Parts: sequence; C-alpha cells; structure tokens
Amino acid sequence: MSDYIQDMRDATELFNKWTTAPDHALLEKDFRAIDTALQKAYDLRSGLFENMLKILERSGDELESDWQRSCDEGLTLLRGLDAAISSSVSGGLKSIGLGSFFDGELKIWQKNRDAAVAIMAEAITQIGQSDDDLIKKLEEDLKKAREGGGIADEAIRVSLGQTKAQMRELTLLAVEKGATKLISEIPKIGEKIAEPASKVIEVIIGSSEKTRTEGKNKAGYKDVLLNNRKMIEDVREKLNDEAIVHVLKDGVSMAYSLKDGASGDYKAADWARFGEECAKRLNARSEPAIVRAQYLYKNVYPAYIEGLTGAFASLASTPANLTALRDELDEETLKVFEALRVDGEVIMALHNNPAKETARQVLEKIRNDVAEAVKKLKDTIKDADERLRTGG
Repeated sequence: MSDYIQDMRDATELFNKWTTAPDHALLEKDFRAIDTALQKAYDLRSGLFENMLKILERSGDELESDWQRSCDEGLTLLRGLDAAISSSVSGGLKSIGLGSFFDGELKIWQKNRDAAVAIMAEAITQIGQSDDDLIKKLEEDLKKAREGGGIADEAIRVSLGQTKAQMRELTLLAVEKGATKLISEIPKIGEKIAEPASKVIEVIIGSSEKTRTEGKNKAGYKDVLLNNRKMIEDVREKLNDEAIVHVLKDGVSMAYSLKDGASGDYKAADWARFGEECAKRLNARSEPAIVRAQYLYKNVYPAYIEGLTGAFASLASTPANLTALRDELDEETLKVFEALRVDGEVIMALHNNPAKETARQVLEKIRNDVAEAVKKLKDTIKDADERLRTGG
C-alpha cells in the first residue's frame, strides 16, 4: 500500500461524516459519484509523490522541469477533483466539508512547484560534478608537473655531472703536462691543453644552455601548480564540503516546510512523510559529493602545497641539493685553476724568450675562458633558481 494516501483517507472520512449531518441531503448517485472521484484521486495523487521521489534519485539534470511537471499534474488533479464534485454538488470540495483540504493542497502544490527541493538536489550534483572535474584536471596537471619537474632536475643533474667530469679530466691533463721533466716540452704545455680545454668549455656552455632551458621548463610547471592552487583557493567557498552541507540543509528545510500548508482539519500528513523521504534522498545524494569535496581539499590541495614547498622549491628540488651541486662545481673549478697555476709556474721558470711568452699567454687564455664559462654557468643556475623560487 502506498505511503501517500493518508490525506485522501482523511478527506474521505470527513466527507462521510459530512453526509451524516441532518442538513446535508445528497442523492445516492451524487454520493457515489463523489466517492468514486475521491477514490480515483488516491492512486493518481500517490503516484505523483512516488514520481517526485524518483526524480530525486536520478543522477542527471532536468530535475527542476520534471518536478514542476509533476506539480502541474498535482494541481490539475486537485482542480479536476473539485470540478468533478462540483458537477454533483455546487461549490465543489468546499461544499462537502473539504475546504481546508482544497486550500491546503492548493497552497502546497503551488509552493512545491517552485521546485526548490529539486533545485537543491541539482545544486548538490553540480557541486559534486565540479569537484570531480576539478580533481581530474588538478591530478593530471600535478602528475605532469611532477614528471616534467623530475625530468628537468635529472637533465640538469646529468648535465652538471658531465661538466664536472670534463673539468676533472682537464685538471688531470694539466697536472700531467705540468709534471713533464723534459724542458723542451714545457713551452708546449698550453698548446697541448688548449684543444681539450676548448672542448671542456663547450661542455660548460652546453650545460649552461641545458640549465637555462630545463629551468624554464620547471618554472613553467611550477606556474601551473601556482595557478591551480589559487584556483582551488578561489572556489573553496563554492565547492568545499561546507558548501554542499549548506545546500543540503536548505533542501531538507524546504522539503520539511511543505507540510506547513496544513490548516484546520487538513493535516498534510502525506507531505510530512514526503518531506522525510526527500530529506533521505538529499542526504544520500550529498554523501558522495561531500566525499569528493573533502578529497579535493584534504588530499589534492595538500599535494599541491607539498609540491610547491618540496620538489618545486628549488632548481634541484631542494636548496640543499642545489648548494651541493654548486659546491661540487666550485671544487672542480678550483682544482682546474690550481693545476693551471702550477703549469704557469713551470712555464715561468723558463728563461725569457718568445716561446715562453706564447705559452704563458695560451695558458692565461685557457684560464680566463674557463673562468668566464663557469661564471656564466653559475649565473645561469642562480637566475634559473631565482625565477623558479619567485615565479618571476
């Protein structure tokens, strides 16, 4: 048996009671016509309640229009019942003691036609869908940023590693040539170091370009994270779980308020029951949406904060890593300069002649070229890290 026939049952009882009054004469055929009209309304009216609850269970949109359509059918049913009774008794429902029933039903169906409950249900779904869409985008962007940032870090690490290895070889070569015991070989020290040094300088310059390029790439990924973090913060009040709870409370309150149309001997019992069922469905609808909203702000958002303060806080993931790379580069540079200095002392020990001066000039140029290339690399590292940290 339907849960939504109590008001019709009460109306039927009131009508039967009305007919027992001495001054309420009624032909048998009219009594049967009215009773038949009331009985017919039982199932039709109950079906509308069931249909509206099914609307609330749907996951799609267009809830509002379908809800209003059901309310229009409810109003048509009520007015049709009144017209059917009017054909038997002048004055319709009000003339047979059901004036409160008619007025209350009319008031509630008209209020319910605003579709506030359905609108709140749609709003819950829309917030949940927005959270889902946003989570998908944010997680995809975060994954790409982590992968891209990791690739950039590794490319820079490998490039600087190659630079240090080449500088180490240059140091060994300079030490080897400076240790020669053949005086005739001393003027050739710079000449023998020049070509390998030129290749080392090319590696250093290449490392500088690689650092600049990968630094820009990583900064670009960080910009995506920064923009997405701001977006999450900007929509917090609209998409967090509190927003869903607020809409839920409004929807439940509106559903419960439908029974307020009760007056006199019209109790609106079915509407009270209907309000409770609407509340259950709204709560069920909100649960997955709340879970997604909480996931967005308790999992995804913190992951962005962690990324921005962790792997994207510095060019080499952390300031400590970057400092270590710089220190290692400085160490290899000092070793090269020390080896070149020793070579220079060996050359300066020669008696003055054009060959000695040429060797000295070649060695000095090698040192200056290496120093300039290393300075550019260190400046590039500094600029790239500064841009990454400040977003400039």
